[in-house]
Amino acid sequence: MKMQPHDRKIIQALRQNIRQTPNFNSLDLGTKQNRKLNGKDLLKMGINSRYGQKLYGLCRHFQPHHILELGTSSGLSTAYLAIACPKARIITVEGCPGKANLAKQFFQKHHLNNITVVNAEATDYIKQLKSDDYKTDLVFIDADHSYCGTLNFYDLLKNITHPDSVLVFDDIYWSPGMKKAWKSIKQDKSVSVSLATLRFGLIFFKKNIARQHFNLRM
Repeated sequence: MKMQPHDRKIIQALRQNIRQTPNFNSLDLGTKQNRKLNGKDLLKMGINSRYGQKLYGLCRHFQPHHILELGTSSGLSTAYLAIACPKARIITVEGCPGKANLAKQFFQKHHLNNITVVNAEATDYIKQLKSDDYKTDLVFIDADHSYCGTLNFYDLLKNITHPDSVLVFDDIYWSPGMKKAWKSIKQDKSVSVSLATLRFGLIFFKKNIARQHFNLRM
């Protein structure tokens, strides 16, 4: 699905703002050490235009009301979600304080007012959402890219989904660990349909349909 011209302009302006970001301290959630990053680093870490547009198209197709994102980074992927579904309520979770603060500033500047940025450990926050009886329609997972971390996210996220929820995992072929995690997830008994693209893995929980798996070269 092609982006609307107005939406494309917002993304272009956001990319330009990110590119101009000076050095800042970024907390590495693995080592718990700070390192210096700048705008060019953030753009390399963020979703590219091709897959940003695919994420935008997915969101426009499913029209979720409640969206959860794990791994905000600069907020590029969040912005694609927000402009695709401007009436949706989006919660994006980022463990690094520096990135979370930058993303908040970017969203405010570009009037993306349907986004709430949460600076927290993703697993802790999912548990909090469960205790609040929160249910999500769509989740975009782009955080811990390890085998155990990805499976842990999946197990926790099942507690805040419903039969029409969709989970979108990013970078399912990024590493041996991610490939292994994706294989385990799509074989879970709770999954009715799984769909793998060249980058994204989609999980569905619909009831009363035969289990199916699809691979798409896109």
